[in-house]
Amino acid sequence: MITSRKGQGALEAFLLFSVILIIVSGIYVRGQNMTDSNVAISTAEKGVRNALTKLSTQYGDQINITDWDLDGKEIIFYLTVQGSPPPENNEIVNLTEELAFEQLRKSIGEEYSVRVIVSERLMR
Repeated sequence: MITSRKGQGALEAFLLFSVILIIVSGIYVRGQNMTDSNVAISTAEKGVRNALTKLSTQYGDQINITDWDLDGKEIIFYLTVQGSPPPENNEIVNLTEELAFEQLRKSIGEEYSVRVIVSERLMR
């Protein structure tokens, strides 16, 4: 009878340890996913900023990131364009998406995509 209690205690300890291990593993995986998305956003933003610098130098306009959003694995950047005459929206969108995706591909692979939206245009 004493042996069965010791065995039962060991079994309970093993089950408790297993539950704790499962919980910690879940927290780690969730944290890792958050870290991956933060790295992806930062990397994509670097590519967008490089494109905006290139466009600003070429056209003399000021183009800023006004907001961003993460929709699953798609990173969306919203831009404001100030200048006269500013480049066409499709030129801005194509170059910024291309450079942002290039940065992502070099850094973390092709897991994330980038979409750029010109949300506001202001004339000087």
